[in-house]
Amino acid sequence: MSSKVAIIIGAGAFGTSIASVLAHNFDKVILKVRSQDIYDSINAHENNIYLPDQKLSENIFAALTWTELDKLAPIESVKLVVNGLPTGAINNFYSENQVRFIDYFKQTIPMVSLSKGIDPETLELPDDLFDRYFLEYKDHITFLSGPSFAKEIVES
Repeated sequence: MSSKVAIIIGAGAFGTSIASVLAHNFDKVILKVRSQDIYDSINAHENNIYLPDQKLSENIFAALTWTELDKLAPIESVKLVVNGLPTGAINNFYSENQVRFIDYFKQTIPMVSLSKGIDPETLELPDDLFDRYFLEYKDHITFLSGPSFAKEIVES
């Protein structure tokens, strides 16, 4: 039986705090990160860049590359994808990685987006941006909105 894995794209304060919550219900939580310092910090079970002095669960890991992520989480083990990118980063990231996420959606893997606000270049909301890349799969995407207090979430 494969393990139950959640993938979080982005390892800012909110993404990392949601990883802490998901770690209670998933065998493995993987944060897809873009920088070596965040990678090293999360794999030492903390995120001293965005959430200093907060210990992370032992089942939370970082992946710097897609190859590494695929080794940690074969697609059949992925049960949830969380978008933790800021709204202004959605276009660049998903234009480069659209096919990967379509593959997740074809496996009926849902996505929760934590992105808030308006894209500073296009003035679009996150749901408009996701519709551009995944209109056919819009029923697979939901949005978590409202204020976030990442430190309080990770402490709970």
